[in-house]
Amino acid sequence: MKFKYLIIACLLPAALLTGLRASKAGYLPTSEYLKLSEGEKVAYVMGMSDMMHYMAVVSDNKGEIEFIEKCFTGRNLGVLKNLFDSYLSETRDSSEYDMTSNFHDALEKKCK
Repeated sequence: MKFKYLIIACLLPAALLTGLRASKAGYLPTSEYLKLSEGEKVAYVMGMSDMMHYMAVVSDNKGEIEFIEKCFTGRNLGVLKNLFDSYLSETRDSSEYDMTSNFHDALEKKCK
């Protein structure tokens, strides 16, 4: 249960930062992400990246920590945003899911 509240606490500020109304207690629908400016998308990806780092460390999930380090090392936020945007354009059903699910799926597919 703590995990759910922590995700909400991390995503809500990201949604508010972009000037969007948070829906589903802080989850951003993919359709709303696609409407953001390039700068807002980078800010959103930064929030998602920070949340993933934090959750991996707090949960002491060594496998996830290693995955994040492998995926994020050497990539700046612009590169991560482009990686994520390419996943969204290649994945037809991505708009059916919230951004949290899509972000993690994108990293799993693109960072192997």
